[in-house]
This record gives sequence, structure tokens and C-alpha cells, in this order.
Amino acid sequence: MTGGILRRNCWHNGSMTRNPVKMARLCLMLIAAISLAGCGGTTLPSLPPLQLSLSTNGVTLSQAGTPVSVTVLPTGGSGGSLHLTLNGLPAGISANIAANTISLAVSNIAGAPAGSYTAAISGSEAGISAVTVNLPVTVAIAAQVRAAIGGPLNQAMSTAFQPASWDYQFFQNNPGAVTMLSNLQPSHVRIQAVDGAVPETAPGVWNFTELDAIVQPVLAMGDHSPEFQIAVAPAFMYDANGNLLDQTYQQFAQYCVQLVKYYNTGGFTDSQGVLHKSPSPYPIIWWGIFNEPNINHLTASQYTQLYNTVVPAMLQADPNIKFAAIELSDFGNQPQSYLPTFVSGVTAQVNAVATHYYATCNQKDTDQTLM
Repeated sequence: MTGGILRRNCWHNGSMTRNPVKMARLCLMLIAAISLAGCGGTTLPSLPPLQLSLSTNGVTLSQAGTPVSVTVLPTGGSGGSLHLTLNGLPAGISANIAANTISLAVSNIAGAPAGSYTAAISGSEAGISAVTVNLPVTVAIAAQVRAAIGGPLNQAMSTAFQPASWDYQFFQNNPGAVTMLSNLQPSHVRIQAVDGAVPETAPGVWNFTELDAIVQPVLAMGDHSPEFQIAVAPAFMYDANGNLLDQTYQQFAQYCVQLVKYYNTGGFTDSQGVLHKSPSPYPIIWWGIFNEPNINHLTASQYTQLYNTVVPAMLQADPNIKFAAIELSDFGNQPQSYLPTFVSGVTAQVNAVATHYYATCNQKDTDQTLM
């Protein structure tokens, strides 16, 4: 229907000829309605926003190079071709994007040290702004496990002592314990000095009385080779919140050096001119560096820095000693979050890595319950 035909129909409608104004208004309304119907004037529905989800909540890559694939699942948008980009990973991780799948692999171990990363995956469609979703990426340590050549599996009996002001008199109060423990031929008895048994009581002031009440009997029995864990620093080295005041860890390193000299190299002379020297002919070969740092105010990075500072200083005092590192309080995912940072950052000598596993505090639990 054209405008001319409409006008003719309107003007020749016998009922309208008596009111030209009313008839004109009606014609205009009819023209507007026909124009909308003929030109598709109804509002088109808007596209739902583009959203991205992933086929996994996170991936773990081995430094050995095995690839892992992740599928990006788009919803909404136009349904057109999805364009993906990826950012946030170190250069040592390669990413191959094909359609909606991303394949990740470690291509260069030196460029992708063990640790946790976050990949930002962005997707866009033609005419639609990009949206981003994060993918946690863990680079795991690649380790080679080899069978020992001619090395039998040996079993050994051991125990542990915690010299402190509340129990340093154990051997004095139980003299028969020395003979009983010696008969067991213990191997690498663990000694963890805390509280009053920490021998440096003030800067340059030393007292080994409480510590040696335990150490000297242990040195005289079994394999004469305890593991001395330097569990804590002297109290004056901490602030009120339990943090080491010296964040370079040089002060703690010098404390550790004096312990090595006392037990292994003929002693040392303090600031008062007093010679401090172990009466035992047996040196202490094994040393543990700090106790459960993950719950004692040291992040993995801080502990790594402390270890890299302390161990070389101790080795200068006695190059024959060996070291047990970390000694974690093992719960949850602590090893997974702590060890990669230490392994990728440690530069000092490591002879063993230790963890503390407490299955129960209920002495009625059976082996079946514990394991």
C-alpha cells in the first residue's frame, strides 16, 4: 500500500469527509504503523555477555617437560570464532593454542623454576570485548630416583632430646638411663636446644651448663654422632612478635658459628675473655638449621635466605659438617607450598631435607589407626 493509495482511501471514506482534521490524523497513524511493519522496526534482542570457564581448576607441570592441555569453554557471546591469548607465565613455559585448547609444557627448566604461577587466559569474539579467566599453574620439581649401588637398607634405633630449663636434668635425675640408652646403640640422636638451654643468654654472654647436661651424655653413647638442631635463635635476637630482628641473618649465623667452634674446633673466647670448649672428644657432624620455620615466622623465601647465609659461615668454621634443612611442621599442603621455593633458591650445601610428622597424640592409637 503506497502513500498515495492510502490518501485516496482516506479522502474517499465517506464517514471521514465531514472532519478533515480527524481524517488527516488517522492517515498519519496508518502511515507510521505500516512503515514500522514494513521496515522491521522492532528492537532486536541483545547478545548475552561472553563468559569463559576452564576444563580444570589448575594444572601441574613437570620440569621434565610433559605437556598438559586445558580446554577453554565459552558461553554467551555471539557463538563465533573464539580468539585466545595467554599471559603471566615465565618464558620457560611454552603455550600452544589450537582452537579452544591450550597446551602447556616446560620448555626451559632454567626459565621456569619450580613454584606457583597464574596464567591469565583472555578470550574475545568479533565485536565483543575480551574477558579473562585465571588458571593456577604449578611447576613441580623434576627428580631422578636411582637405586643405590651396593647400598643395603640399614635400620637404626634413635630418639630425641629437647634440652630446656624444665628437663635438662634428665640424665642427672635418671643416671640409669645412660646405660639403658647406650645398650640400644642409638644412631643420630636428635638434640633440639630451646629455652634456657640456648647457650648465648645475652650478646657475647655464654653459658653451656643446661645444654651440655644433655649433649655430653649423648655424645658419649651410640654412634657418637647426634643431629644438633639449632632450633631457635637466642631470645635477644627476636622482636616482641617473634620475628628475627636482623633480616640479613648475619647475627644468627655468627651464633651458629660459635656453636660449631665450641663442639668441633677447640672452642672460642667470648667478649669477656672466657674460653668456651666442649669437654667431649667427639665433634658434632650433623646440624639442623632452624625448627619448623613455616610456623615460626619465616616464609619459604626468608628461610632460604637464612639457610644460604648460615650454612656457608658454619662450613668456614668446620668444612666436614653436614646439614639437615627445613624440618617442616607437616600439615595440609605445607610441603607443596614451601619446598619448591627452597629447592629453586637454595645455593648452600644440603645433605638431607627433613619433615615432622605427628600422626597422633593419643598413645592408645594402634599402628593400624596411625597408618
